[in-house]
Amino acid sequence: MAEISTESSGKKAEKGSKGRIRRLRIRLDMTPMVDIAFLLLIFYMVTTVFAAPQTMEINLPDET
Repeated sequence: MAEISTESSGKKAEKGSKGRIRRLRIRLDMTPMVDIAFLLLIFYMVTTVFAAPQTMEINLPDET
């Protein structure tokens, strides 16, 4: 899901400080969010009524 890695920047720190500066890099897996987005898109496409069906009354002649 999420991954945190520490990497050194490779640059030396300013005079007086010790060691190298470490940066945290957060890496998120976006696959679950894309899955949910497509699932919601398909759900709304299937369940939406775009136009109500129109009906028309027909006057039929009497049976003879």
